[in-house]
Amino acid sequence: MDNLEDSRLLTWKSGDVFAKLIYNLEEDFRKDWPEYKFLEKYKFVNDKLQFLGEDGTIVDFEGKPLPQEEELEDADKEPVFLEG
Repeated sequence: MDNLEDSRLLTWKSGDVFAKLIYNLEEDFRKDWPEYKFLEKYKFVNDKLQFLGEDGTIVDFEGKPLPQEEELEDADKEPVFLEG
């Protein structure tokens, strides 16, 4: 990884930590929103707030199945930066 990529990753991660500190955000602050409580209560989303189809598979917001990818630990996830 070059210096520009290192700098972008550091900026993104530090911004994430700073926002959580300032706004007192939980790791997944959406769980407290009433609409997500409703969706979770009636099993429209899983515990990670991913939309679920009738058969329990993960789907997008239009109900189309999403390909299952190997799960990564949060520490292994890195943002993708697009050149504008």
